[in-house]
Amino acid sequence: MRYRPSLASRVVLSLTILVVTVAGFVCLTAFYVHAEMEQQLINSWVRTESFKLKEEVFKESATLTLPFKRQLGPFMMAWGESPSSPAPDLPEGLRELDLGLHSMEVNQRFSHVMVAERHGNMFYVMYDSSEIDKLTSHFGLVLIAIALFVIAWGYILGLRLSRWAVRPLNDVADQLDRWAPGSPLTLTARYNEGGRLLHAFNRMQDRIDRTIADQKEFASNLHHEIRTPLAVIRGDAELLSMSHCVPPGEPDRPERIMDCVDEISETLESTYNLSRAEEGPKENVQLRACVDDVLGALQQESDERRLRIHNHVPPDLSATVNRYALMMVVRNITRNAILHGSPGNLHINGRPGVLTFSDDGPGISPTDQLHIFERYYSRRRKDERTAGHSAAPSAGDVGIGLAVAQRTCALQSWRLEVASPISPAGGTRFTLALSEPEYDLDE
Repeated sequence: MRYRPSLASRVVLSLTILVVTVAGFVCLTAFYVHAEMEQQLINSWVRTESFKLKEEVFKESATLTLPFKRQLGPFMMAWGESPSSPAPDLPEGLRELDLGLHSMEVNQRFSHVMVAERHGNMFYVMYDSSEIDKLTSHFGLVLIAIALFVIAWGYILGLRLSRWAVRPLNDVADQLDRWAPGSPLTLTARYNEGGRLLHAFNRMQDRIDRTIADQKEFASNLHHEIRTPLAVIRGDAELLSMSHCVPPGEPDRPERIMDCVDEISETLESTYNLSRAEEGPKENVQLRACVDDVLGALQQESDERRLRIHNHVPPDLSATVNRYALMMVVRNITRNAILHGSPGNLHINGRPGVLTFSDDGPGISPTDQLHIFERYYSRRRKDERTAGHSAAPSAGDVGIGLAVAQRTCALQSWRLEVASPISPAGGTRFTLALSEPEYDLDE
């Protein structure tokens, strides 16, 4: 199994690399500055002593009468010579040097040499910097020790910070382990919090996927199993209403049975449609043909309610959408107009990415517009208007259609908005945006 470092180890490694980089840069900079200052100080000292020596030698005479060798300090020597009188014990190689400062090895010891000339006489000042170099090396070792201490402390601090930083992730992973079915992955060590969290999340996702699949299967089975008994009940109620077996004083009881059956059928159909709202691939859909298909299925209802529907969508207008979801939304909006905007007219218009549904019904009050997309709100409004009465709601008037339409739009990343009234006489307009428009929806 390929090793994957945990989040905690990555935090520790990142902090350690940061500390190593900073500590290394600071120590190297300090060592470099110290060495440069030391070299500049020694060179300045040697140059000054050479100048003082020349002034002292030629203070009383303009020529150097005798060569000399002098000890100017514990680590500094000076020689003077003329062309005819060489200096005694002058180290080998100094006479070949050019005028100026030099850094070189003399007798296997590192030295700084200043070569000067005056009136044809040569002067050599040499400083043995071997002891100073040892102190510089010792300073470098001290810096290395400081850097190692800082790196070790940074590593320990990184361990503590990483544990504190990833503790919430471990808590989430533990919580998911308790929620998700199945056993945690044994190959994922506890310190590898990223792997534990990913594994627990995958188990939770599998559980959610199974739950959604079971919900869709249940909705499909319920839709299939209940439709036939409901059709039988409604058919019997229709036959009962046409017969003479209705008890005296209760002639509306079969009508109430049919209304209740229609309400159950509408709720069942909406629930089934909502469970399938995300299904189906996106395809290029001719919007006018899609609207015509919906209107054909609702023709009988619109005729009974005396709502005249006019499809003004351009024939060449198309959109890349889920056809099933679009038909569901159009059907629910149109059915809402049939229920609440009849008798009258419904005009369906279209432009790129937008469909509008405008009726000339009584309109919707501002209070109701705030709740128009809530489930069963139409039923609650009806209850408020008929408080104290036992009349059942009319067929299909259960207040779930617009809620299903709005939920479907949310799943498809569409927008559904309502405006009412749209004229002094009333009217309602629903605007369905199938994509993010570059203009206002109310245009």
